[in-house]
Amino acid sequence: MNPFEIFRAYNDLFVAISKKEDGSCRLPPVAHPEVKDRLEGNRQAFLEKCGVSPDDVVSADIVHRDNVHRATGADRGRIIAATDALITDVPGIFLSVTVADCLPVLIFDPKQRAIGLVHAGWRGLANKIIPSTIAAMEQSFGCNPEDLAVAIGPHIGPCHFEVRDDTLRELAAFLPTALRKADDKTFLDLSLIARQEILGAGVREKNMEADDTCTFDHGKEYFSNRHDKPEIIEAMMVVMGMRTKII
Repeated sequence: MNPFEIFRAYNDLFVAISKKEDGSCRLPPVAHPEVKDRLEGNRQAFLEKCGVSPDDVVSADIVHRDNVHRATGADRGRIIAATDALITDVPGIFLSVTVADCLPVLIFDPKQRAIGLVHAGWRGLANKIIPSTIAAMEQSFGCNPEDLAVAIGPHIGPCHFEVRDDTLRELAAFLPTALRKADDKTFLDLSLIARQEILGAGVREKNMEADDTCTFDHGKEYFSNRHDKPEIIEAMMVVMGMRTKII
């Protein structure tokens, strides 16, 4: 199920991204208990399709900030509160984030055998969530950024991510290169900002891959909060882990 060419040489590395056909796989929102069974059922069905036990999954409870959590064996089956990035060097643990226009950023160190999984919306990018995750992998596992392979998954493109002045103020360091103007509107290129942060953290450009499929334009395939405008946000599930054995 690995959708990224950059990871395909590593047979024990598992990566999967759910699609709209799998149903919404976001974590059940506390404010809407009536959807809990449906969402949990969708998540379990997708993980079963992946050959992954829910008991081995560590999930990030997305808050659009810059917190990074190091997952250990004790975290199996847990939802980690107030977290947008997870890292681990434990085989058999599968990290998970959810996205619905924001960028999933997947990081693998083939030398130190460590992984990182990041949910990066514009607030996370403004708060340097990607460099913070790479720095946490350096500190926790001795990773060298030059050895990292990094992939960016499908996300909303600059064709549809309209922003206002408050957002632009938060991302002033990346302007004006990340802006696009059209019909008196301002659009932001989240992928460009993410790439700048990845390269700025020391990752080699040849070790980076981006799927720039726009979730807004491909609304039949992916959930897009800006396209769908649902009453309760629906999302894809991104799963990444190192298998203990190749199947």
